Amino acid sequence: MGELLKQWGIEIAGLEIIRDENRAPSLSWRAEPDFAKPLPSISIGHSEGWAIAALSEANHHVGIDAEPGSREISSSAFVMMASGNELQHLKDYPESAISIWTAKEAVQKALHLGMNLNPRKVSTKWPNPIADFAVIISIGKKQIQLETWQYDDLRISLAFAAKADY
Repeated sequence: MGELLKQWGIEIAGLEIIRDENRAPSLSWRAEPDFAKPLPSISIGHSEGWAIAALSEANHHVGIDAEPGSREISSSAFVMMASGNELQHLKDYPESAISIWTAKEAVQKALHLGMNLNPRKVSTKWPNPIADFAVIISIGKKQIQLETWQYDDLRISLAFAAKADY
């Protein structure tokens, strides 16, 4: 995270990562600096030896998630993450489950809700195969931009939501 922040021209010495009531991370100054540069939104994740981080402008929330594409999700967990046509899609194409899961998790993180947002409420028409994919997902009045792609064996999903939508 420090290297990303340095690339944005932000001195990291006075920063800390704090978490809100839903465990969503954000940056905070340890002491009020002499300048009022807005801090970017952040998202972090890790899985099986990988660590990932994303930054966005301060007027957006960002969420990132990644899992090995070879990881399997038990079909018994599908009912916890999907319903209706989406659940049927998972049953028909169980190989898409990890892609759908990372997408849902990225959206949950971008909304700063984590598992307080039921994954069944994060839904869209998923292509098959999912491959590289970009879509806008509506949840209530919120519009979330979602992109998902493959890097090596890692399935990555990135979501952005304007803070003005809150």
